[in-house]
Amino acid sequence: MMFFLLNLNDQNLYFKDRVIAQIKKEYLPLFELKDMRYVNGALTRFYRLPNSVNSVLNSQNIKSVEGLILGKITPKAIEFGLDRIIVIYFNSEVDVYKIVRDLESTGMFEYVEPWFIYKMDIVPNDPLISNQWHLPKIQAFNAWDITKADSIVVAAIDGGVAWDHPDLGGIIWNNLGEDVNGNGKTLIFNGSTWQFDPGDLNGVDNDGNGFIDDLIGWDFYGNDNNPKPNPCNATYDDHGTHVTGIMAAWTNNSVGVAGEAWNAKAMAIQTGACGYIYSAINGTYYAANKGAKITNHSYGGPNYNNSARTALLYARSMGANNYAAAGNDGVDVGSSPRYPCCYNDATICVAATNQGDQKPSWSNYGSCVDVSAPGDFVYSTAWNSSNNSFIYAAYSGTSMASPSAAGVGAMIKAANPSLSVDDIDTLLICSTDNIDALNPSYAGKLGSGRVNMFKAVRMAKFAGVSVLKVRVDDSNYNNNQRAEVGEQVKLFLTISNPRCYRNASNVSLQLINNDPNITVIDGNINVGNLNMEQTIEPADFFEVSISGSQPRFWDFKVKVNSVPQNADTIINLRLIIGFPKILVVDADTLTNFETYYTSALDSLNKVYELVRFNEPQLFRSNTREIIIWHTGNRSTNVLTSAERDSLVAWLNSGKKLFISSQYLAEDPIGSQFIQNYLGANIIQTGIQYKTIVGETGDPVGNGLKFRLVNPDGAQNANSDDNIAPNNPNSRRAFRWTGVTGSGDYGGAVVYQIPCKTVFLAGPFEAISNTQT
Repeated sequence: MMFFLLNLNDQNLYFKDRVIAQIKKEYLPLFELKDMRYVNGALTRFYRLPNSVNSVLNSQNIKSVEGLILGKITPKAIEFGLDRIIVIYFNSEVDVYKIVRDLESTGMFEYVEPWFIYKMDIVPNDPLISNQWHLPKIQAFNAWDITKADSIVVAAIDGGVAWDHPDLGGIIWNNLGEDVNGNGKTLIFNGSTWQFDPGDLNGVDNDGNGFIDDLIGWDFYGNDNNPKPNPCNATYDDHGTHVTGIMAAWTNNSVGVAGEAWNAKAMAIQTGACGYIYSAINGTYYAANKGAKITNHSYGGPNYNNSARTALLYARSMGANNYAAAGNDGVDVGSSPRYPCCYNDATICVAATNQGDQKPSWSNYGSCVDVSAPGDFVYSTAWNSSNNSFIYAAYSGTSMASPSAAGVGAMIKAANPSLSVDDIDTLLICSTDNIDALNPSYAGKLGSGRVNMFKAVRMAKFAGVSVLKVRVDDSNYNNNQRAEVGEQVKLFLTISNPRCYRNASNVSLQLINNDPNITVIDGNINVGNLNMEQTIEPADFFEVSISGSQPRFWDFKVKVNSVPQNADTIINLRLIIGFPKILVVDADTLTNFETYYTSALDSLNKVYELVRFNEPQLFRSNTREIIIWHTGNRSTNVLTSAERDSLVAWLNSGKKLFISSQYLAEDPIGSQFIQNYLGANIIQTGIQYKTIVGETGDPVGNGLKFRLVNPDGAQNANSDDNIAPNNPNSRRAFRWTGVTGSGDYGGAVVYQIPCKTVFLAGPFEAISNTQT
């Protein structure tokens, strides 16, 4: 396997025989356009410097003055000043930074800068993997059920692409402006390999874009019409091929791998070779002019480049979204900027994640980063330049993460072609899965999270009407806001259309009921319009009559009708009938670990009520018998005085408590509560044993053994505590040990008289469901 990224080291790499300058608009007439001709198939402009510029340079040493941008200059390019960017070439090496200063002193230029070179950086790593783990991670399969990326053109601004690869040839973009023979193709399969259509090679710039016979793209490194990589360094040669495959490898063709942007077309562009990127500006300009809606830039370095930023902004103005690798130096690009990643108005900057949604040590991070994407061991198309063979390989780097995010961008565009480039960027950022909890040292520095194609496509295509709350109106009965047997109640729904989903109109809700003990009196709610980021409780309501037994759950459905269609046309809801004996108190304000408790109760067919701590909830009904209380990752103010007083009152009434907390023993109020009401002494906090074993013969723990570190648990066991019984009426039910059985530390204490409690000095939610 190769560890792969185009990277500019800290040293400033630039050509020593040329500088780039943008002429101020008012001085442009002084720079005479003396010639314009095709050079190796690309239209090139040649200028004569005015005397005032020659006077500060050694004119005898000047080789030529050329326009930076090759090909046709469009009216929009003129708006961006791309027509005013020139390159001054010298016959030999010069002091580039002195030339920059001398030219700036004339006052005739917006800026003068070196022609920076972007260097590829590859480090050997582990063997190849055999599958594309990144596709299920970003939920690509679900997204493909909604849309494909038909008609979307993507372009890797890279070191060329092996366009004749069996898994790429069928998706390579064809420039039909050069389709001389009119067969609808410029790239054909001859029965054994892909090749340029011979009938289209006529040595003429048929589409008038300034490039001759550019059938599938252009090679801006060799300045010819074949953008296949140069076989000069096997370590670097297939970088662009791999990147292109991640975005758009031929999908559903019974060959090789699948690209993220199913059915997209990939423009073939070469802007460098042998480990260096030279001509990204021209590559970006060409791609934008020929209709690419996605450009990927898996290279970069520390030098701010005005002309490069201008080209990227131009691409955005032409409807292209640009994606750039954050870099593989393991540094904060907020404090050590990297470009083009940190052109925040021009690119989406992408950091890398591994299969566990964690940042690999090598990935950059920081405030420039917009999103993260899979970049570790990513399997894609590759090319062996030594023998021109087509292969597949797994590479790692933000070079792989950037095209993964770009593939999601292409799918967003396909799902809703009317979206602007700003809309697409917003949706990409808005639809990620937050991974800060898995990367606590980099919280807030990996962008909004790891990209999620399914969520992104849903947001682009659908409305997002959801039900946040069901309010019960039983004012004609006991008015306790609880549905109970014998009542006819009104149900008011609080509904929302979250940020980034589409505005919804003609919204209506229909109740679907399969419970024979529920009679629907009125099952329709008319809403009207519900815009993005709007939350309302409609005046309209459902009305039902309740019979049967209680407490119980009533599971029902709500059908959402809207324009556009809602992402979830059927919403599953649950209402509690009566007051359950079991109350689950979510005292963790940071996460959603309560699902580990409710799913366990669901598996036992238990009826329960889930609440956040709120004292009146504990005593709303005398039918309550058991509280399950958990504190999750809450490490400060783990038990407030109000919470303690409520629990004390609860226990003094003779009721039962199970409490799971890994930080309670470290809390001043919590530690006293443990000793006085949970029947335990604190021996040691913060132990690191992650196996808990039931005590032999104990009515609760006998025969049980659990691990707290497996992926199917919450993976939040950070500070388990060693506790011991402190009176004759309490006992140790579980102990902490190592995997091999080493260690013997109290993990859970049962207290029976006068209280009825079980205290687990660790997070129940971290227990593995599969490994015991």
